Amino acid sequence: MRDPGREQVVLVIGWQAFGDDDRILHVLSGGEGRAAVFVRGGQKRGQGLDVGVRAKLTVRGRVNGMGTLLRAEVEDARIHLRNSYAKLVLMQYACELVGAFVHEGHPEPRQFALLETTLLVLDACTADPGRAFLAALELKVLTFAGVGPEVFRAIPRLERLRQARLVEILDDSLDSEAESLVYDAVMEHLGRELGARTLLSGIDWR
Repeated sequence: MRDPGREQVVLVIGWQAFGDDDRILHVLSGGEGRAAVFVRGGQKRGQGLDVGVRAKLTVRGRVNGMGTLLRAEVEDARIHLRNSYAKLVLMQYACELVGAFVHEGHPEPRQFALLETTLLVLDACTADPGRAFLAALELKVLTFAGVGPEVFRAIPRLERLRQARLVEILDDSLDSEAESLVYDAVMEHLGRELGARTLLSGIDWR
């Protein structure tokens, strides 16, 4: 009997072209963590499955390897988020950041919920967030990954951001030194620079 595939809700955290016509989606789900999905004819079939999109996918296979996309339904395209360069860059960075800290085939409900919340807030806010929002996101990712340095708990302004709801700090400001301290912790854990992070230098931060 032909495999009918399994349905799941995912966040698209990246994609890459494969050959002339196909595409590989990198997705995140709460129940299965990070995964790769092969999209045959993806240059056309993958339209709408952009980074940051929430979608319901039906995937065949993928027991110990890459699954193949059978059907896709976009549930939230984040259309308002894409009207601002700052929010678009933050979205790309958030997806890359969370993706770097989660495991393939391992449940990641907290990181999934954090990324979903981040994208919802960015899509709904009318003004561009400040540096505090960026630092809070990084602090929460570190915390949920179990690598949040204890030193942050001794810095009141960073500990406040670590515990705050993202929607509450959209208008908050933060000095560049404090934000750099947080990103240094990200770099120390990953051992590499994140590509989307370089785009943040073009934003006029508060």
